[in-house]
Amino acid sequence: MFYDTNQRDIELLKNNPYQLILELQGLIDIIINQFIRYGRFNFAEHKEIKQQISEELLNRISKIQSQFQGKSLLRTYISVIIRNICNEIIRKKGNINFISFEEINVNMASSETMNTLLFEEEMDRLKKAMNFYYKQKSKLILCLKLKFKMPFDHEDFKSVFKDIARSEFEKFICLVNPYEHCPDKAIFIALTDIFNKYENKKNMPDTLRKWINFKISELMDVLNGSPPSSNYDEETFQILFEKCFYKEEISSKVF
Repeated sequence: MFYDTNQRDIELLKNNPYQLILELQGLIDIIINQFIRYGRFNFAEHKEIKQQISEELLNRISKIQSQFQGKSLLRTYISVIIRNICNEIIRKKGNINFISFEEINVNMASSETMNTLLFEEEMDRLKKAMNFYYKQKSKLILCLKLKFKMPFDHEDFKSVFKDIARSEFEKFICLVNPYEHCPDKAIFIALTDIFNKYENKKNMPDTLRKWINFKISELMDVLNGSPPSSNYDEETFQILFEKCFYKEEISSKVF
């Protein structure tokens, strides 16, 4: 999944850099959120700074195209550039209290280490927020994986219903195949049938859809804080959730 995304990013860098920058908006949001929590930017500045970063990335695109050598994920490489731009904005404002690479423990020798560190603080906050759901946590994780079309397997269902039959799981697979193109409505219908059977309920698929969307809103509210200190929307929430709960052993996944 991440490999495929990286290949697509590289192709966009070469052929359609404007589209690449559009697809990096979620990453830009998360980095700005980190600077806000360090006290380097104000929450009210988020939109303006995001626009400045996007414009500056466009100005530097030729340099990025010539200098990127593929030794790390492209998003890892660009995240360093985004952080540099943030520090430059801080310098221009006359605030020397910028974030150094040492302060955020960025290790350019390892793209995986850096990519993990980039989201480490945010991932920890999301995981702590998920823990408040207790018995509903496994169910919510499964629902969000399916909503965001993430890889899943039988174990993901067993974490919710330990006695779920393999045949029931395989039936679900057939109903949502091809998974990557399956409409949300079809997924909710198939998933509701399973939940109703094992929870002894008679809910409608739209009830499940509303429940999932409500939980996403709840989690975004927690991440954004009160008063707001971040600016998560569903797109950036999805990026963070994928980083938290995507399983690396993709070869063992059904999808």
